[in-house]
Amino acid sequence: MGDRTMKKATTWRLFLLIAGVLLGLVAGLGGAAPASAGATVFAPAQQLTLAVSSSGAYTIDGREYRGETVDVWVVQVSNRDRVVDSEKVRPGGDNAFRIRGWGLDCGQTYQAVSYSSVDGWDKSARKRVSCGG
Repeated sequence: MGDRTMKKATTWRLFLLIAGVLLGLVAGLGGAAPASAGATVFAPAQQLTLAVSSSGAYTIDGREYRGETVDVWVVQVSNRDRVVDSEKVRPGGDNAFRIRGWGLDCGQTYQAVSYSSVDGWDKSARKRVSCGG
């Protein structure tokens, strides 16, 4: 009797293993999208750039924003993330804005981050303030 139970348990385990593998393959095939489709569908329309100078001055340019107002933050990303400046802007008729500021610390790395209810979140590339002339 014990031998028969052992065969049933092994058969069920094998059946569950094969069923799991087949379900995984079917789910994987159904959920996968071509790489080219993902890049075009989810790419943000807006573009945010940050430029810094060795004196600690910075310029943030935003293009292709459709929202009426955009919240923009300058974040120090060296060591620990910390907001060092923030501003609420209204893009002009060309859907663009420019923010200028100063006071960034030498040797630190910064990033601009934006949010609007229409455009969602965006961030610039990280920029390091070089020390010296």
